[in-house]
Amino acid sequence: MTKNHTMLAAVAVAGATTTVAIAVNFATDLKTNVFAWIAVPLSTLLSGVVAEAAQRVARGEPIRPLFARPGGRCVAIAISALTLAAIIVSVTVMLTVSTSAGDAAEGSTRPVVQQETGYPLTSSSGFCPKTDKLDLDAAQPGRGGQPQLGDLLDRCKMDGGLAELVLEPDEIHTPHGSRQLFLLKHGESAGYQRCLAALTERLTDRISLRDIRQGSHICVRTDVGNVAQVDVVKVDRSTGSETHVVIDFSVWPP
Repeated sequence: MTKNHTMLAAVAVAGATTTVAIAVNFATDLKTNVFAWIAVPLSTLLSGVVAEAAQRVARGEPIRPLFARPGGRCVAIAISALTLAAIIVSVTVMLTVSTSAGDAAEGSTRPVVQQETGYPLTSSSGFCPKTDKLDLDAAQPGRGGQPQLGDLLDRCKMDGGLAELVLEPDEIHTPHGSRQLFLLKHGESAGYQRCLAALTERLTDRISLRDIRQGSHICVRTDVGNVAQVDVVKVDRSTGSETHVVIDFSVWPP
């Protein structure tokens, strides 16, 4: 194989490695590693050019500009493209990380209306269950959308107001069919800013438990207009007809 073919093969391998690496990183949400993936083939390519120049010096041959060598134009274009890609991706990642950090900082410093960890919900078909409905604004068991006979009894009166979440054996829904829920993609970062943005998107009134697992985030617009983030800690459907879900949640003013 000639030097020209060897260099072109190196360019092809470097380009393919970079393309696959970028695809893998974005598919697995590891975008902060993209620069490293680009830097590996780029440094390999550059080291090949430097090694060739060193060999020419050792043999007493003149070092020709890269563009003047056979196949050199392709190599130079590949190096320039990889370098430009590294710069663009690095800037994009830094801006993304900076924005995410800013959102997280705002979410952590923004005063919360309510915040709870390890809150249990259990689906129930009892006369006046207090375990399946949650008023996020009050962090208390809430009432459904329709008046119930049990509401007239002291033991059935809920401590909270209108619930935002009602747990059924196979789904979570709002009690009155209003679209207040948005399930983030699994693995997606949550927080006040993300939920605020999500609540301007297409909302739903129910989410199947098939789509929910440990680590899922649900953004909720409460009945008084607050912004809530519900983090799923545990989903247990192993106890017959009942479903047990444990959540953490934070509620912020809009």
